[in-house]
Amino acid sequence: MRSLLIVLFIIIFLIVTLPVILILSLIRRKNEKKAERAAHACICFAFKVIGFLAGVKLTVNGLENVPDDKPVLYIANHRSFFDILVTYPLCKLPTSYVAKDEVKHIPFFGIWGTLMRVLFFDRHNAKASVKMILDGISRLKDDTSIFIFPEGTRNKNKEQKPVLEFHDGSFKMAAKSGAPVIPVAISHSVDVWEAHSPWVHSAKVSVTYGTPIYIKDLDRDAQKNIGAYMKNIIDDMLD
Repeated sequence: MRSLLIVLFIIIFLIVTLPVILILSLIRRKNEKKAERAAHACICFAFKVIGFLAGVKLTVNGLENVPDDKPVLYIANHRSFFDILVTYPLCKLPTSYVAKDEVKHIPFFGIWGTLMRVLFFDRHNAKASVKMILDGISRLKDDTSIFIFPEGTRNKNKEQKPVLEFHDGSFKMAAKSGAPVIPVAISHSVDVWEAHSPWVHSAKVSVTYGTPIYIKDLDRDAQKNIGAYMKNIIDDMLD
C-alpha cells in the first residue's frame, strides 16, 4: 500500500507542477537563485510527503553543528535513494546535490534537477568531473552549499559498514573554496526500500551531523589522504 501511494503521489505531483516548471523556467532566465529557492520549497514539500507516506521515522542529531551563515560541503555515506529525501529538507542554505549524469535524462527529474541546480557529472569523463569540481567551488563561494556522496555510488553491502572508499577529488571543492566540511552519517535508510525492493516499509532512519572540519587546519598527512581521513570519521559516526 505504501509503495502504491508513493507512486500515485509522484504522478500527481509531476502533473500538477507542470505549470510550475514552466513558470520557474521563465524566472530562471532572469534570476537563477530565485527559481532555485522556489524549486527548493516545492521539492522539500514533495520529499516530506513521500517520507510520510513511506512511514519514515526520522531522528536528527547534531544539526546545530551546521553553520547558519556560510555554505558548507556536506559529505555522507550513501546506501539508499532515501538518503536524498531525508537530508534535502534539512539543508539550511540553498544546496546543490551532486548526481550522476544519467539522472538528468530521466523525464521530469532532469528538469527539476536543473531548477534545483543539481551538479550533474559523467563519472567516466575526466573533463566533466573537473568541470563539476570547478562549478562546485564557484557555488561555495557564492553562498550555495554542496552535498556529495564521496563513495561515488550507492553502497549495496548487506551491512552499513564498511563504507566504500571515498574519492579524494570530492574534497577539492572545500580545499579550494575554504568552506568547512560537514560529515553526515545516515543510518538504516536502506530499510525503507532497497532492503525489500520493490516494496516500501516503515523504518527508523537517523541522520547525524558532525562538527565542521576545515581542510587547511588538518596536518599534511591527513590532507594528503583526505578521502581515507573523512571515511574514518563517517565510520566512527556510524558506530
